[in-house]
Amino acid sequence: DHEIVMVPIFGIVSTAVKFFSTIIWCIVLFIISPFYRGKRERLASEITHLTKQALDNMKCGARSRKVYLAARNINLHVVESGNPAGKLVLLVHGFPENWHSWHHLIPHLSKGNEYFVVAMDMRGYNLSDKPQAVSEYGIDMMSDDLHALIKYYKRERAHAVVAHDWGGAIAYHFATQYPRSLDKLIILNAPHTGSFSRELKLNWDQRLKSWYIALFQVPIVPKYLFLHDAQGVLRSMFPRKVTDEEVRYLAAGIMQPGAIDAMLNYYKAAFLALLGMGRRKPRPAGSGPAQVECPTLVLWGEKDMALSRNLANPGRWVPRLTVRYVPNCSHFIQYDAPDDVNKYVAEFLAAK
Repeated sequence: DHEIVMVPIFGIVSTAVKFFSTIIWCIVLFIISPFYRGKRERLASEITHLTKQALDNMKCGARSRKVYLAARNINLHVVESGNPAGKLVLLVHGFPENWHSWHHLIPHLSKGNEYFVVAMDMRGYNLSDKPQAVSEYGIDMMSDDLHALIKYYKRERAHAVVAHDWGGAIAYHFATQYPRSLDKLIILNAPHTGSFSRELKLNWDQRLKSWYIALFQVPIVPKYLFLHDAQGVLRSMFPRKVTDEEVRYLAAGIMQPGAIDAMLNYYKAAFLALLGMGRRKPRPAGSGPAQVECPTLVLWGEKDMALSRNLANPGRWVPRLTVRYVPNCSHFIQYDAPDDVNKYVAEFLAAK
């Protein structure tokens, strides 16, 4: 018993040290940030060139454009590839990425004429619009964006939504809110809201891994981690397989005006929802999260530093579930194991 008590105490102390030392470092970066303004602006200005370069590198005829979702009053940047008359497959990235998260999967799914692949920049990211209010980044808002995007392409439903990290949490929610709007769901290292709440209550490992969520609630200073050296922060987060060129493109997206605040607003809105203060659609009292009705595939990198392995299987919330664990693979599974991801996604999409 004594040993069981000591493990969380050590974890709590080490996490507290990490939290407060990061806050102090952010304050230092806040003080010196004016001296790096020119560097940030130069990086941000490269976005058009880097986007074109990223599209060319995929060699699949992908095109980039903005779409206006009238029902949502927002412009979203998307990358389209494949057959416009094919089955619609939406790709939804996570934090702190953009559509380029899927640069391995897009050409793979675009090879034949079966699919029309649309990789979006979620609101607040890269070249999409960036509303200022925290309430604009609640999970209901994002779920409604996905639904409006499907309608924009004049479809009643998507064949599949493939999503990672924050995109995965949103996709789970979308599947419960609009069950008739998709045939299949594919999740990469992302928690279902029900299982994530469960793990936060019961699992010290997940509580300690989620320390950064508390950090992002602190006003002003956390954004200076990215403002000071976005490329350095991303380099430390992503696998070595991610090239410096790819990191620079992601960093240029983060440097777009309003992007950092918007990315952090996802966490602020989620925290408010956890406290029962967020703006959510009405749900019967005590009903909890609804079930995902469609067939669902979860791909899970086993060396995820942010999410417990227990989160891979949401259990009763996703009854038609297949889980595939990928060993020696980080949270960013689509970068770490692109061949595995391409193979498993393509097989699941083709299955009857």
